[in-house]
Amino acid sequence: LLEVNRAPLHAAGLDLSDVRGRAFWDCHWWSYDPVVQGRLREACAAAAAGRSSRYDAEIRMAGESRRVVDFQIAPL
Repeated sequence: LLEVNRAPLHAAGLDLSDVRGRAFWDCHWWSYDPVVQGRLREACAAAAAGRSSRYDAEIRMAGESRRVVDFQIAPL
């Protein structure tokens, strides 16, 4: 990651320095579960190949709380 919107950082209790330079799936929101990380890695690979992915994803917020979000990743 290079940049992140402030809202997800704040919701997770993070600073940009906590995630900058890390693989997206290795960041706090996803790193609580290898299955969740694997699905995100697959979605990132699909986007790199030109395909969009959209699914409900459970992410970790501040502390150990969880929230389900409508997640979408798409090639630019």
